[in-house]
Amino acid sequence: MKDIEESEEEEELEEVESEGEEEVTIRAETPQNAPPSILLTVTYDGKTGRALVKLYDPVNDRIYFWYDNTGHRPYLVTDVRPEELVMKFTKVLLHPGFSHIEIVEKYDALNDKKTILTKVCAKDPLSIGGKADSMRELLPRTWESRIRYHLCYIYDNELIPGMFYRIEDGKLILVPIEIPPEIEDFIKRIYANDKDFLEESRRWIPLFQAPVP
Repeated sequence: MKDIEESEEEEELEEVESEGEEEVTIRAETPQNAPPSILLTVTYDGKTGRALVKLYDPVNDRIYFWYDNTGHRPYLVTDVRPEELVMKFTKVLLHPGFSHIEIVEKYDALNDKKTILTKVCAKDPLSIGGKADSMRELLPRTWESRIRYHLCYIYDNELIPGMFYRIEDGKLILVPIEIPPEIEDFIKRIYANDKDFLEESRRWIPLFQAPVP
């Protein structure tokens, strides 16, 4: 394990969560490399405009901050086509918090089919929703526009609060959990004829084998 390299010894943070939550000032290290630490929570940092992951190192009794460096942005999904946005919903494109649009494929569970939708990305969570002039208020129909940003970030990046992660060269990496051979063999036996359950159990078992935070 690399030594902890602190980019800043202590950083004062003004944390502003989406939907107009209260501000909190706390201090923590922001290292480029850090040992296995428990993922405590994810919030949105209004100063940097990025998601903030908070980790606790139980061995050294230290708190670390890791700021998103993947370019993830708040967004909503709509069935309004890009050309319609240009022609009929110019207020969305001219919104000060508008970033860009993408074409995405989603699974429509109600109709059991895949569908093409427009993903509207924003510079901050409140531009998506939470204010009278937010972009979701300017469109006739939207999805994923009422999910708080930190929850959206956790889901999109498949993060698991309570599990151990390490920071390596600025990247947040899940620490693998070793599964005892006897448990692995047991799972293979009981789900030998069901590949779906076998695959799903292999996703869940590490959560039960991980050290209790």
